[in-house]
Amino acid sequence: MRKMFTLIQKTQVERVLWHALLLISAPGVFSAVSCRSVEDLSLRLLWRIPLYEEVERTSESTYPIFYRNIAVAAKLSKAGENEFYGIDARKGRVIWKRLLPECGNELYYNLKAYVYDRGVVVPCGNALVNLRPETGEVQATYRQPSSAESFLEAGVAPRTFFQAVNDWQGKVSHLYEVDAETLHPRVLYSISWPDSARLLLRTPIALNDSVLLFTSIIMAYGSRTTIARWHFLHRQKGHILTQGMAYPSNREGYGVTKQPLLSKDKVYLVAYDQVFCLSTTTAKEVWRKTLPRDMLTSAPVATAEGLFCPMEDGYLYKLRPEDGEVLWKTRIAPTPSRPVVVQEVLFAVGGSDGVLYAVDIRNGAILRRLKAPNHGLVENHFFRRFIGVEAGQDVLLLFDGNSYRGYRIWE
Repeated sequence: MRKMFTLIQKTQVERVLWHALLLISAPGVFSAVSCRSVEDLSLRLLWRIPLYEEVERTSESTYPIFYRNIAVAAKLSKAGENEFYGIDARKGRVIWKRLLPECGNELYYNLKAYVYDRGVVVPCGNALVNLRPETGEVQATYRQPSSAESFLEAGVAPRTFFQAVNDWQGKVSHLYEVDAETLHPRVLYSISWPDSARLLLRTPIALNDSVLLFTSIIMAYGSRTTIARWHFLHRQKGHILTQGMAYPSNREGYGVTKQPLLSKDKVYLVAYDQVFCLSTTTAKEVWRKTLPRDMLTSAPVATAEGLFCPMEDGYLYKLRPEDGEVLWKTRIAPTPSRPVVVQEVLFAVGGSDGVLYAVDIRNGAILRRLKAPNHGLVENHFFRRFIGVEAGQDVLLLFDGNSYRGYRIWE
């Protein structure tokens, strides 16, 4: 059993090599392997791409999906006409733009796409769309008949990914491994709902070639009693190896709210106001920490320095990976974006104030607060939670409601 939970496996090494290849092959990219210091922080505006000629017009956007130095993002439309853009993040120019009627009005701003050597797979409600990042060409589409999660995790086999589908009408939930080229799913695990409750599954992540981790939540129809669990699943045999409590039984519907985060031999999960850690070698809970608030709009991020959690109380917490002890907390803003870390700097946008925060991950010091150029001058011109860093880690992408903007991170 212990051998089954060994983390370092051949396919994971292949995935690391592939991501390294993407980084090295990006034209003009050398800075990612150099060491920067916080003193080099610049945040100088390099370019701007307006979506509207009228300054007053604004919209929302998705997080950027990076393929080498190309950012794929979508302007969200209330009418369901989502316009996708392919942006050269280093040069600040639109390579292509197109409407994707396959996505309709089901495109979720906080989606997680699957990026591989031949394309980008975007989850749009129940649809999957494979785009060629260089041209915007649609290479394949597939539509599930039921409710699919907008989060895709890399599969074990090359050019595959995982997705959870919860069929509310059929009252059955599935975990799929999907071929990225054809978008055809293969069932890994299915479970029927009990008569008295709904049973929802969340997308698994691969711990090694054989073992997946996924989470579930059962909500009783009448009493609303909620039971949230984590599960280790044998990928080939399709049965549960072990499982445990993800969040104490409650009647508020609380359970795991974020995708599991794998870092070395540990997996971190967020369940409402609790952050907890599982060992991939023993399949047991290592520690659990309760914080003052939940994590609604953001996501945790792990580095060699620690585990960083932006919570709804407006604070960014740094937790020690070994035992979950809070090393420091720093006030940023409620409803923050997903954070990104570049060298020793963490970037996040406050959803409540539209301000970009640059934080020193070593001590929690606020290095910079940056507002959009028209913040406070033009209505609705403030940074949204759209945020991302191109592969060379030199350019930070932000969105102010009207324009995509590229900022040079380093001097």
